Amino acid sequence: MHGETVVPSVLALSHAEQRGRLARWTPAAAGRGLVVGDPCYDRLLISRRLRDAYRRAYGVDDGRRLVFVSSTWWSRSSFGSDPGLIARLAAALPVDEYQLVAALHPSTWAAHGAWQVRAWLAEPLRSGLVLLDPRQGWHTALLAADLVIGDHGAVTCYAAGCGIPVVLAASADEEVIAESVIGQLLRTAPRLRPEGDLRAQLDDTIARFDPESYAGVRDLISSEPGRAAALIRAAGYAAMSLPEPPAPVRPLPFPPPDRITRQDPAAAIVTVRTEPGGVRVSRHPAAVALERRPPGLTTGHLVAADDPDGLPWLEAADVIVGRAPQPEDGWAGRTLRSFPGCALAAVPLDDRRCLVTGRDGARRLFTAGAALPDAAVLASVAYTHDAPAGSIPLITPAGVVTVAWRPVDQV
Repeated sequence: MHGETVVPSVLALSHAEQRGRLARWTPAAAGRGLVVGDPCYDRLLISRRLRDAYRRAYGVDDGRRLVFVSSTWWSRSSFGSDPGLIARLAAALPVDEYQLVAALHPSTWAAHGAWQVRAWLAEPLRSGLVLLDPRQGWHTALLAADLVIGDHGAVTCYAAGCGIPVVLAASADEEVIAESVIGQLLRTAPRLRPEGDLRAQLDDTIARFDPESYAGVRDLISSEPGRAAALIRAAGYAAMSLPEPPAPVRPLPFPPPDRITRQDPAAAIVTVRTEPGGVRVSRHPAAVALERRPPGLTTGHLVAADDPDGLPWLEAADVIVGRAPQPEDGWAGRTLRSFPGCALAAVPLDDRRCLVTGRDGARRLFTAGAALPDAAVLASVAYTHDAPAGSIPLITPAGVVTVAWRPVDQV
């Protein structure tokens, strides 16, 4: 409105229920409302068939779960109300079983600057977090996700509408119109207990998820699913008194991004547990887990990489991991002499083999029956299995892999 004059000739509405609100709040503009649907939602719906391609791009085609954290802007958002949540998630979720991805509202980046945002999240970034650039878009990460942690922003609503499990880390209930789609979402989605067992809550949400529980959200996102582009084009050409082009207009899928490279943690607290069916190795990034120990992480050994990022951890490390090619140049002996508290020096040779040297100088070659995301996992198997030779079943997100080891003089 400009004074008493309605400025736009058409007000695009995503759902018919918005007509009533427009009539109540701005009666003079009630006749200008046109229900056209939601073009972003239409693109998300058609893009769901590319989920496998998106998961490959985010590196979770190996069986890991992708947890996507979305935050709108201002102090009532998931990031604004609890800026430490992402670090606690990074501490709670083992890096070989989960991939953590976060998208913050562009207004957050604009208000504080990229340097400040990355400084706030420096520890999670060093621990494997993938932080999406605001220019990159969040759509493919959402569709690749196994679960979305969000707030009262539209991204959380889209996730529920696309059949993805959702849990709310924050919600400004009093700021949201009750009859709106966001209001419906806030009444439906479970709430995260931020100081509780985060991993257990996320796993339980995924296990209990029923897509039909969000039918009310899905129905309120758009009155014209799949037709927004056509309706918007028709309205535009009508406003210009021009005929529409003859070719139909359809929503386009979001192209898969280039493969995302995460920064693997330079040091990890590692637990090795015997479970039905085999042994499971869980690695929690030391940068976040030492000060925010998640439930169950009361024991474990410290594994650190022999590189600049791992340097602060080497004095305390139980296992030090080098980088190939180093097995024959005396690196293991020098490392064990330099760090008396270290029990093993290990060098991954490829994605299936790891050469391990003990304090007595004995060397063992550990070999997995299939490629591993990180062969350094084998160093933790060696730390907890001191027999000269043997084999165990190793439980990984992709399935059970047999790990065998033997003493070696030469690789």
